[in-house]
Amino acid sequence: MESVSGHRPTTLVVGPWLEFLSVARTLSRRGEQVALMSRSEIRLQQLRTQMEGEGIPCQSFAADVTEPDSVLKAFTKLSQWSPRLDRLIYNKAAISSEQAVQLTESELHRVMGVNLFGFVNCFQFAHPMLKRNGGGTAIIVTGGPTVPPTESGVAQEVSRAALRIYAVALRKELLPENIFICELLLGRVSERGGARDLRPEEIAAGLLHVVDHRPDRYLVGQLSGMAE
Repeated sequence: MESVSGHRPTTLVVGPWLEFLSVARTLSRRGEQVALMSRSEIRLQQLRTQMEGEGIPCQSFAADVTEPDSVLKAFTKLSQWSPRLDRLIYNKAAISSEQAVQLTESELHRVMGVNLFGFVNCFQFAHPMLKRNGGGTAIIVTGGPTVPPTESGVAQEVSRAALRIYAVALRKELLPENIFICELLLGRVSERGGARDLRPEEIAAGLLHVVDHRPDRYLVGQLSGMAE
């Protein structure tokens, strides 16, 4: 098997936010490149244009994380662009506000499809690339600008709990392979007069901390109203 050591370190971000741009800048200064994956080709084009305008090496791949065939096609293109993968950042989340008595099978399936099965679909293709690299990191982001930290529905909580159980099992199994499974939890910041959302620089700092130190779990802000 061909060595990937001569290729530039690569981070794949599934579900990129604008808040990620400062992280991409930092990774670029370290000599790394970034790949973006999202179902929205418009979002991908906007982020890629902005990153390339700043001289950040990147590529984008459209995929629906709930569809294994779609993810496979994206990872096939990714491996052709860069056979080396050092880091997977999974930043996708479906929002649901339904309580248990109102929850339908279709709504639970929709939320679980993104919040749990989407990560499973991505990781099954990322794993052999990380292993080939001699190790790496998968970072699961929970909360943040797209997910209200309070009053989340039961489907959201069930999917978070299931993903955490899966992450714990992966962490134990993959440690001998030097592959780390990390969770980044994004809450809110308490201030006089109430709580506020995290600022982009706070999110970026938290993500970079996980990138550099690879803790099992890392919390930014407080999780008031969220299941831990």
